[in-house]
Amino acid sequence: MSSASALIEAVRSAPLLTVLPYAITLNHTELERIPVTPQLPTRDVTVLRRDSDYQSSASRAFDAIVRELVTEHRGA
Repeated sequence: MSSASALIEAVRSAPLLTVLPYAITLNHTELERIPVTPQLPTRDVTVLRRDSDYQSSASRAFDAIVRELVTEHRGA
């Protein structure tokens, strides 16, 4: 279980709240999203991988999703 999944499960089962990246919240429509105003500061992230290593289909799919999100974000 990922740390985000653990946080989501905790929120589901107890009167708690957490701050998560917006993209993660899109897959959990059973939870209420409350906009934070003013917006929290953003931070840059980097995905690192070796070019020469084998990439699983999940890794390639993740790479494609990240690249699409970056493209959409830069166009916004």
